[in-house]
Amino acid sequence: MSKKVIKPIVLIVVFIAALITFCITTNKGNKDMTTKQADATLPVMSFNLDKIKINTLHGYTTEMDPTKMRDCVIPISDDRKLSLSISTYGMAVDRISYKIRSMDGKRLVADDEISSFSNKDNTIQADISMPNVMDENTEYLLVFTITSGQDNVYYYSRIMQTDGKAAAKVVEFAKKFHDETFIKDDKSFFTTYMETTTGDRNTLAHVDLTSTVSQITWGSMAAAQYTNPVIALKEINDSYDVVTIDYVMSCVDGKGETEYYNVREYFRLRQTESRMYVLNYERTANQIFNSENSFISDSGSVMLGIRSSEAEYRANEAGSVICFVQEGDLYSYDINNGMIIKVFSFRDAEGIDERENWNHHDIKIVSVDEAGSIDFVVYGYMNRGKHEGNNGIAVYQFSASDQRIEELAFIPLLGAFVCLIAAIVLCVGVKDGAVIDEKIAMYQKENTKIENQMDVLVSQYMKFETDTYGELKNESSITLVSLYPDLKSDELVKKQIEVYESNNKEIREMKEKKIDLKVLKWWLYFGK
Repeated sequence: MSKKVIKPIVLIVVFIAALITFCITTNKGNKDMTTKQADATLPVMSFNLDKIKINTLHGYTTEMDPTKMRDCVIPISDDRKLSLSISTYGMAVDRISYKIRSMDGKRLVADDEISSFSNKDNTIQADISMPNVMDENTEYLLVFTITSGQDNVYYYSRIMQTDGKAAAKVVEFAKKFHDETFIKDDKSFFTTYMETTTGDRNTLAHVDLTSTVSQITWGSMAAAQYTNPVIALKEINDSYDVVTIDYVMSCVDGKGETEYYNVREYFRLRQTESRMYVLNYERTANQIFNSENSFISDSGSVMLGIRSSEAEYRANEAGSVICFVQEGDLYSYDINNGMIIKVFSFRDAEGIDERENWNHHDIKIVSVDEAGSIDFVVYGYMNRGKHEGNNGIAVYQFSASDQRIEELAFIPLLGAFVCLIAAIVLCVGVKDGAVIDEKIAMYQKENTKIENQMDVLVSQYMKFETDTYGELKNESSITLVSLYPDLKSDELVKKQIEVYESNNKEIREMKEKKIDLKVLKWWLYFGK
C-alpha cells in the first residue's frame, strides 16, 4: 500500500483508538450497566410542500458535521416561504433557531431565530420567511436547533431556492404512483412506465420497472398501508429529481397472522412540459420479524419472511443457538428448547413509533458462545435510551443465563461513516484477540495431554531398550516415537501425532495473528 493510502487509515484508526480508550476508561468500574431502554423523547421535524408533508428530520443531541448530513433537500420558491411542522411528543420547546451555511460548511450565510410559532396538541406550526441571501438553484446546508431548557436538539438538511411548484409536481406524481401500487383492479396507470419484463418474477422483496405489474401491485398479497408514507426529496437538479417514500405495510397471511414490512420506494423522475418520465423506480420490502407468529418451517429452519438482502446471523460452535438480525432487531433462537429471545430492539412492543422504527442503525454479531451468550455491536443512530439522538457505536454483551444485556462501551461519532466501519472492525479485532488466547490455550492443553500419553507409552517401550533410552531421555516423547518404527506405525499413535502436529500448526497461525494485533495496537496508541 502507498503512503497516501496508509496515512489516512492510520489517522482514522488512531482517532478511533482514542475514543475507545476514553469510553473504556469512563465505563470502568460499572459492574452492572444493564437498564431498560428509556422511551424515545426527541421531537420530529417535517416541512410542507403544497400541503404535502415532506422531509421528516430526526434530532441529534450532539452537533454533527453538517457537511456529512446530506439526507434530503428542502425546496423553497422565490417568495422564500418555508412552512414547518414539529411533533414535540410532549417536549417543552423554548426556542427554535436556524443557520444556513455554504455546502463546504465554511461560510455562514444566515443565522436567525423563529420569532413566533404555535404549539397545539404537541404539534408546532411555523411559517418562516427565509433571508434573501441564497443564490437560485444552489444548495446550502440548513441546521435547525430546538432548545428545551438547557438542552439543544439539532436537525440537518439541505435547502435550495428553486421552482417550488415544479418540485411539488414531482412529489405529487411519486405519491400518486405509490397510491396506485395498492390498487389491483386497474393496472393501466403503470403501462406507460414499465419496461420489458426481465427481472425476477417470483419476488416481492425487490421490484423495479423490469418486474411485472402484478409484482408492482403486491401480487396476491392483501397489502395495506399501516403508517402514513414518509416522503423525502433527495436530489433536485436540471436532469432529474430523486424522491423516496418510506412506510410500514401490513398483511394478514393464510394463518390469520398479521405481518408488518418496512418498505422503501425510490424514484428518479424527469419532468417536462408534456409529461413525467420515470427514469428509475425500485421498491424494497423487509419483514419486521415477530416471534409471536409462526416462524419455524416443517424442516426446522427459521423463516425470516420477505427481505431484500442476506441476513446477518451467527451460531455457536455446536449449532444449538442461532442468532440473527432482522430490520435492526437482534434475536436468539435456542433450537434444543425451541425458545426465541428478542435480545435487542429499539422498537417497543406496543405499536410502531416513527422514531423507534427509523432504521438508520445496524447490528454486527461478534460471537456466540456455547451457553448462548452474545457479544454484539450496535452502530449508527440511537433511536432511544440513554444515547438517544447520538450517532455512534455501542458494544454490548448478552448473558444467556439471566437474559441481561450489559453495555461495555459507547463511542460517539460525528457522522463519518468510514469511522463507524473502522471502529466496528476494531471492536471485532479486540474480541478476536481474546478468542485467539482461548484457542491457543485449548490447543496447548490438548497437546499436553497427548505428550503425557506419549510419555507413558515411550517409558514402557523403553524398558526394553534401556541403553538407547538412556542416551535419548532428554528428548521429547514425540521425538522418541518417530525414532522407533514399531511405535511410529501404530495406528493410534499415528492419529495422536497427526492431531499434535495439526494443533501446533494452529497454534503457530494463532500466534502470528496475535503478533499482527500487537502491531495494530502499537499503531493505535503510538503511531501518530
